[in-house]
Amino acid sequence: MTLSNAAVDLKMMQAAALLDSDPAAAATQAQAILDVNPERQDAALLLATARRTAGQASAAFDVLSGLAPHQPNAAIIHLELAR
Repeated sequence: MTLSNAAVDLKMMQAAALLDSDPAAAATQAQAILDVNPERQDAALLLATARRTAGQASAAFDVLSGLAPHQPNAAIIHLELAR
């Protein structure tokens, strides 16, 4: 089932809103987005950020390592990798 861009964007905003209060839930929502829309690199970045925030540095690194080659000039990815 493919969601419209607006529906995915709404789900992204909802997941991002959880980053500070419930990073595990944010990671779960980001993963759900990626399960349906694996091309959404913004969801992969959100997943990595949520995992790092939840204390799962290794899992965050794994996601970012796969993402970095596709966006070599994206400063936010390199910032997350440095954390």
